[in-house]
Amino acid sequence: MQLLIISLGLLASAAYAKVLEIQVGNPTAATDPEKLSFSPDVQQVDPGDTVRFVFNGNHTVTQQPTFGACVKGAAVAGETPFDSEVKVKGETFDLPASVLVPGSTINYYCKIKEGAHCRDPNNMQGAIFVRSAGPASPDVEAPADAADSVESAEPAETAAPATDDSADGPAGAPADAVTPDELAEAPGGEFDALPIFGEAQEAQAPPGTVRSDASVASAGM
Repeated sequence: MQLLIISLGLLASAAYAKVLEIQVGNPTAATDPEKLSFSPDVQQVDPGDTVRFVFNGNHTVTQQPTFGACVKGAAVAGETPFDSEVKVKGETFDLPASVLVPGSTINYYCKIKEGAHCRDPNNMQGAIFVRSAGPASPDVEAPADAADSVESAEPAETAAPATDDSADGPAGAPADAVTPDELAEAPGGEFDALPIFGEAQEAQAPPGTVRSDASVASAGM
């Protein structure tokens, strides 16, 4: 399983690896200081990239210990500093992959004439910065319905329980309505206050009205 993961990682790195060219010398420049240059003189690369120097004249690409030293560096931990030796127009030189250590800085110069091309006023030198991490993979957009699925997973709001008014009386009855049970339990004295039909009718008759015998008879019923 580990071997498979490593193999897939190497394939992914190879898929995104780039070939970056650096021009050695400028053939279109009018003066020597302009001709004696690396273009670009500062380059950022990712682990796994290929750095290719393209020569436009008699120059070298030689590793130096620090920028501005203009001398070839010494071997470090058994690693010999790279040196293209003198190459002519049309030739190329690929930087060894072993020197592209993640997070490192690689300084180089042209050693022609014992470093005269590197020193002022020519300043024919450059630097390569190797990033710590490999190139990022392409962004993968989330499915359009991803947000909807998250929202659907949220619990629905719980509705408030309906209030049971059955204890207060029949459904739909006013709050102050008298129920039949309450009427049956009412004391007898309360019914004495209810007007007799005839008395109520007499009370409502206008002044001067003469009562008929029929109304009197009905009142006595």
